[in-house]
Amino acid sequence: MAAIGQQQQQSQWLEDVAKFRRSPQTFLAKSDTDEEGFVLDILQALFSENIGEHVKLQLLCILQEKSDILLKDNTSVEQTIGSLRNVFEETDHDSIYKNHILVTMTTILIQHEQLEQQPKIFIDFMDVLLNLMSKINNGLNRNVRRIACECLKEIEIMYPGILSRKLEHIYAMCQLENTFIGQSYMALFVTVLKNSLERLIQTNGDLHDNELSELLSTRREPLKPIILPDNFTTELFSMKEKTHRRVSSEKLASNVDTKELKRALSFVMESSSLMTSQCLFYVMLQLIECVSWVDDLSPATFKSLFLHCASTTTLPLFYLVFLLKAKFCDQLFSASDGDFILRRLIMYANTPTLQHSYQLLCYEWLLHFPQSQVDDCQDVCIPSNLDDRHTDAFFPTVFNSIDATLAKLNILSLCLQPGSQSGLAEATLMGCLVSLHKSVNYGVTGPVAVALYKALLNYYEKHQNTALVEDIYKFILGIIVEQPKFAAQTIDFVESVRKIHPESSLPVDLLRALLEHTVSNKMSTILDNLQHYLLILERVAEEKEIKQNVLLIFLQRLLVSSDLNIDERWSLGNSLLRICRNVLHHRDTDLVFTELGDVLYILMTNYNDIDIRDRARFYYALLTNLSSQKLTSILTSFSPVAMATNQTLTSLVTGSANFQTASPVRQLDDTILQLTRAEKKLNSVSVTLPNGTESGQILEEYLKITQSKGFSPAVVVTYNISFKEGSSIPKDDKLYAMVLHVQTCSNYAQMKDQEIVFLDNHDSADSTESCTQVTLEFHPHEPVPATFDVSVLFSNESGETCTTSLTPLQLSFEDLFLPLPDIDGYSRQQLFNDVWNFIHSQQGNSDSACAESVCSLQLSQEMIATTITQKLTPFIVNSSTQDTVNMYQVGIILPPSSHLLMKILPSSETAVISIVTDNLRILPLVNRYLHQLERRHP
Repeated sequence: MAAIGQQQQQSQWLEDVAKFRRSPQTFLAKSDTDEEGFVLDILQALFSENIGEHVKLQLLCILQEKSDILLKDNTSVEQTIGSLRNVFEETDHDSIYKNHILVTMTTILIQHEQLEQQPKIFIDFMDVLLNLMSKINNGLNRNVRRIACECLKEIEIMYPGILSRKLEHIYAMCQLENTFIGQSYMALFVTVLKNSLERLIQTNGDLHDNELSELLSTRREPLKPIILPDNFTTELFSMKEKTHRRVSSEKLASNVDTKELKRALSFVMESSSLMTSQCLFYVMLQLIECVSWVDDLSPATFKSLFLHCASTTTLPLFYLVFLLKAKFCDQLFSASDGDFILRRLIMYANTPTLQHSYQLLCYEWLLHFPQSQVDDCQDVCIPSNLDDRHTDAFFPTVFNSIDATLAKLNILSLCLQPGSQSGLAEATLMGCLVSLHKSVNYGVTGPVAVALYKALLNYYEKHQNTALVEDIYKFILGIIVEQPKFAAQTIDFVESVRKIHPESSLPVDLLRALLEHTVSNKMSTILDNLQHYLLILERVAEEKEIKQNVLLIFLQRLLVSSDLNIDERWSLGNSLLRICRNVLHHRDTDLVFTELGDVLYILMTNYNDIDIRDRARFYYALLTNLSSQKLTSILTSFSPVAMATNQTLTSLVTGSANFQTASPVRQLDDTILQLTRAEKKLNSVSVTLPNGTESGQILEEYLKITQSKGFSPAVVVTYNISFKEGSSIPKDDKLYAMVLHVQTCSNYAQMKDQEIVFLDNHDSADSTESCTQVTLEFHPHEPVPATFDVSVLFSNESGETCTTSLTPLQLSFEDLFLPLPDIDGYSRQQLFNDVWNFIHSQQGNSDSACAESVCSLQLSQEMIATTITQKLTPFIVNSSTQDTVNMYQVGIILPPSSHLLMKILPSSETAVISIVTDNLRILPLVNRYLHQLERRHP
């Protein structure tokens, strides 16, 4: 029992942690506690021996992540740190949990700026860390010492120079530590060294010759304690804001002796082979800065490291090569070294076995290759030694991902320079698009199509004044001719070109050609891709340089076409009206008055959708009564933003603001209605066999019918709809024109909205049989329980249109149960036996979903008899006596077409249930349902 209680306590803590992460305020409000009380509970749990360390780690994470919420003042921080120190001291074994305590304390102290607020607490904690790391070569607490070094490193990063007077101690410990955590000591050492050197450079005034050597070779004070000056402020441990230009010009004074610094750098470089790639990367970053600040230090120090890193496939080390080149360039790398780096870079970029991110990084370095120390690597700049010998490496292949293909095409567009006349460069660049173009020609949408248009835009951006533009024009026009579905991508391309080069003629030329292609195409072809062509015409209608008369005449032909089905096509009518609106907005209506008027007249007289007719009539009124200038003003202001203001369309036309805008649909915050399930009525399943079916074919015909798409029995549930108690609706009010909408999930077919003429608060105040009832039919695609969100839209007696959400509907697994059907001349017992035998024979087939299972319930004969009577009576096919024990046969159909058959054999203390089903995915649900029956009889 103690173990069960301990497990429950741990589970409760994990649940509380999850809830707190989701919403701290909500959790604290529901728990009836405050931040201080919750922190106290966490600290008590950390002291408890009944809670596992995996749970305590989660609690420490909460303190670490949410300390800004939980710890409101310095007192709470002090108490929390004191408690965590006690927990740390009482944990005697080296573990992840003990390490995490140090990390949590470091995070809290830094985040709450305790060095300034409560320096004694901060310094005492640093003394603890220094004491831990001072126990060098101790094998029992290596991980704790490693974490102590990491914590001190984070403190040094946040407060540069706070450990500068301990530099010699840390240097000595690096030399003495011979375990694998020596790299943590090394990382701490180079961090303190770099900050100390930078502080010396930024110091105002002259430095004496041995200033740096004393830091590295003289112990100015003991390792403990940390001593702060009397006039201490946090500004003492801060650096000046860095800029690229200022940092590159800063140097250590030439009179400062650097012998000890050179000795320290040599030691670090000799130890580099003992570091992991991540640690080596960090250490080298610090050393690169140090070498760049001291003229006496030669970048050749990193030469051996370059040879090692340039030949590795380890990402951090390979990345380090380019950081070295960007920093030192010709001081470290010769021309042959640059060629070697380029060859390795191209080789890695074209190695299909490397990680995708690794390849993309190689392409990025090719596009931003550092040429000299003054280069900004953010600008696109390919290597100067990248010539025709390397061009073949950037032709896309089948092994390249879409991102890699785009990167290759980008590099090729920089390597090849098209001219004013079509030539080899243009043919090469367009020929490299074949792999993407082939997929688009087959109608493949998604990332491939996006990549193709990105590549074309990149070509245009780099070569917008060459013959390549004409090739791009023909290429895109060919895409639309073959696959009009890419109209949206083409329009996006046009908009992007317009942003890059507003004076370019390519957008207008392309849109004019697309218009000519559309109006000259066969009407049958247009109708097959109507929405895509209308999207093109909508964009064409915005261009003032393109005559719109041809477009409007085409729309007339389209509307009078006998093949155009305009019945109940709101989306089609809306697309046509958008084209008309753009013509009204962007063109002088005197030039298109007749053509546009004819189109709008056809829409407002012949279109079946009332909304489309009303809007067409509105546009027709604008066309015939207002000038072009006034139309442009109205349509510019007639936007969703303008509609949200008090200025109405009437005020725009007349210049007055006497009319108020119509009130929108009002969203009610509280739920005023409720759906209550009425008395459950069992639904039946009907199966009619073809006439003349022989007895030996009944099962085959039955299974054929139940497995067909037309067989879809519904789960019918009736609900009472009534006003919720405490509703804000007055007692005598009525709700009119109610529309009940049930949002179904992917496992259920969509459900039609239920319409209710009116609902009277007087008659439907309570959920009784006299209430208005709605019957919902659920059609599952899979026999699984589900929750459905419900909303209702209605009008009240004040004429307002309101909407509100109702309590979600729950459909449980047992709600899906339907009895086996009755078939003429074929009893349910026979059907049960034949289906049982069929499932038993099919369960061994690999392509069959049939399965058998057995479940045991801890229920006596009396309990199982009561349970079956209450829950399964409608589904009992047969009840027989076997050795004085009643055996029950239960047959159930689960929509849409799954069978669940059970044989229940009770005994004195247990009941054994044999189960067969032709849908093995429901077995977990069946098992859960049966054990729920067991739990109802404790």
